Amino acid sequence: MSWYRVFMGYEDSDLYEDLQDTLHSECVPAKKALEYVIDNHWSEIRALARDEQSNDWLKRSEPFLELLSRVSRRDKDQLRDVIKLGITENHSSASGEVTESQMFSVATEVCNFLETMSVLPQQRPQANLMSGPYRVQFGPGATSHLLACLDSCPIGDDLGWAKDLVLVTRTFRDILFAIAEPLEPLSDGRKLADPLKLVNEILLASSNHQVVYWQAADKSLNFGRLPDARNTSLTSCLTNWFADYLVNYYPSVNLAVCVECGILFPRQRKDNVYCGKTCQNRVAYKRKKIFGTDALREVSVDSDTTAEIKAGLLFYHYRLGLGVIEEVNYLVNKIVDTFAPETTDTFKVKYLARRAKSVRVRIRFLHGIRTMSHT
Repeated sequence: MSWYRVFMGYEDSDLYEDLQDTLHSECVPAKKALEYVIDNHWSEIRALARDEQSNDWLKRSEPFLELLSRVSRRDKDQLRDVIKLGITENHSSASGEVTESQMFSVATEVCNFLETMSVLPQQRPQANLMSGPYRVQFGPGATSHLLACLDSCPIGDDLGWAKDLVLVTRTFRDILFAIAEPLEPLSDGRKLADPLKLVNEILLASSNHQVVYWQAADKSLNFGRLPDARNTSLTSCLTNWFADYLVNYYPSVNLAVCVECGILFPRQRKDNVYCGKTCQNRVAYKRKKIFGTDALREVSVDSDTTAEIKAGLLFYHYRLGLGVIEEVNYLVNKIVDTFAPETTDTFKVKYLARRAKSVRVRIRFLHGIRTMSHT
């Protein structure tokens, strides 16, 4: 925003008359400064207001980000085992599983986090029975929303809620990675269709927020929404928060997932895939260690065909690290619909691969699944 010189208190002085001859076109009287800025720089004012609102939302959302980051870090260990399994013949059977040990690990982490928040004073708004069930002492925030789900997160025989939490966290990661690299509408549709389907199913099945009110310090009434503690879940609470982010604060707030440690963080540049220098250096060290040994064998792919690319191969990306290929698809020009009966499967694969216009590879990294294309 441009800055303008403003003169105040000179109208009634001789100095004002002397200054009239020296004032240039960018000088604005004090009483007209606000009007001038509104008339000429309204879009910049709105942008500054949006940035302030986004920063305020990000600060208020710290408990949500912390909880999701804890679940994501736990899930990263499970995905490392999945990548190891992906090298074996049964690579396609374990990619989406959540084990009992992982559910218990996530459940313990979440319950400890919620219990820590619950001991803080004035964090869980309680209804005032004298004034009705919908009046609370203070406005509900992120902490009160999470604590409303405390009773729905028991550590017992049924840890299905922990499994749901892991799966929805993976969905959030997939969406964040998908929107971080805008592609053509068709590609965006493929990447966002399944994750948004799950998000919308949760939203449609969990409209359990009720309207409450509280009285501010100046005696004015304020209204907000708070989950009903009798009928809520942590998964639906987090999904509502994530939907609010997508609808109201993206792209002003650019959330990302660290490809090394798995935490969620706000980033300044879209090409930033690490939460900090520590994780970036850790990946560089791992890369050096991997290529400094004989643990991997490089596969040379014929430039005229992609038939050698198949499920089970390890794939290395210079920013995303090491992953395992789970699925390979081709887009081909179909000149012939059928092959001769004596045609071998190997020939069919090489023929389709050689004539492929593009190859699309589904790869599972430690942070989640990425789909990459090459033409």
